[in-house]
Amino acid sequence: MKRHPFLAACLAALFATAATVPTLARADDDVVAKVNGTAIRQSQIETAARNLIAQGQQDTPDLRTRLKDELIARELILQQAAAEGLDRRDEVREQIQLARSNILINSYLQVWAREHPISEDDLKAEYDKFRANQPPADEFLARHILIKDEKAAKAVLAKLKKGEKFDKLATALSEDTGTKAKGGELGWVRSDANLVQPFMEAMKKLKKGETSEPVKTDFGFHVIRVDDVRKAEPPSFEQVRAELNQFMQRRGIEQMVRDLRAKATVE
Repeated sequence: MKRHPFLAACLAALFATAATVPTLARADDDVVAKVNGTAIRQSQIETAARNLIAQGQQDTPDLRTRLKDELIARELILQQAAAEGLDRRDEVREQIQLARSNILINSYLQVWAREHPISEDDLKAEYDKFRANQPPADEFLARHILIKDEKAAKAVLAKLKKGEKFDKLATALSEDTGTKAKGGELGWVRSDANLVQPFMEAMKKLKKGETSEPVKTDFGFHVIRVDDVRKAEPPSFEQVRAELNQFMQRRGIEQMVRDLRAKATVE
């Protein structure tokens, strides 16, 4: 299904950290500062802190002190912008209206998602469909040695045929900095993995214990060895649970938008 870019952005925002916005004052909401008479309230600091903590920042008193200073700075700039009449400019008014619309849309989507949770049974049913649609695949426990020059790659292959150890040659000679310290080990690689095509095609032809001829890719020449082969298992339910939940919520929201459109007059 083709998604409208604006709707896709709204759906992405549903699962992102909410933007920091001023909160409505409550009777028990302490005023922590005043900027030319305008109150900065504790609830604003707490809202901003929750967002940052959700992103991985530590919850410390220093965090709240910094947020208080930032809110004061924002209020100072806001007041100055209003004093200079920026809020009356057409282009600024359009941006304010767009921001208001985005806040309302994202808030509605968050409320809708909370009110339409995905049940455990539905998640498991979706997982069963996911498993059933997974094409069969093999996994290869592979190593490689990357050499820029074909002649040098053939020399490496000759050394292997004479009995030199693959992992030692990879550590000494491979130009792949990500794997050479591990003896060229790539770990288990699925036959449908998104790797460069010549490498994948050569690897899939190898049986357990076999080594390829030098394989040319954009990175150079690879000498590939397969240490083991096994049938690939799909990821477990718990491994994909969060991703499935997001997928099903997005699908539900897309259906909700289609239902709204069907009842609306769109000219």
